Amino acid sequence: MVRDCMCCDLMTGCKLAAIYTIIIGLLDAIFIIAFNFLGHLDYAMLHIITLSAAFFLILGGIILYVSIYRRQESGLLVYLIIAVLYAFIRGTMIIMSIYWLCVYDNDWDIQKPHAGIIVRLILHIIGVILDSWAITSVLSLFRYVKHPEQLQKI
Repeated sequence: MVRDCMCCDLMTGCKLAAIYTIIIGLLDAIFIIAFNFLGHLDYAMLHIITLSAAFFLILGGIILYVSIYRRQESGLLVYLIIAVLYAFIRGTMIIMSIYWLCVYDNDWDIQKPHAGIIVRLILHIIGVILDSWAITSVLSLFRYVKHPEQLQKI
């Protein structure tokens, strides 16, 4: 259990985690919609599922932000569930990207890997690190809310 988030207190760190989550969800939704508008409709179902995940992430960030002000443990728990599921999705995307880059063969009749895949892989790795920070700080706040006597020490 942590008492502070790097350079700020736990409450401020969780508010920053909520804002981070909302921004990441919005960016994911914008990039997915832009990718669809560029004519890549071959994977429409995958885009719809990923867009739904982005909207759930936005909703999770809003729930977290409201739950921090009200000190509701149920809202914090909902955010933790959404954030952990999203972190697993990111981890799966990292594994799939690494696998695709490793099995790529020049003889196949597919596009060569381009910088976009490598950049997206790096962004997913950074995202998993930041998601871990957000989950750790919200989990600590959740424990403090469950035990109010420790919350006064923040």
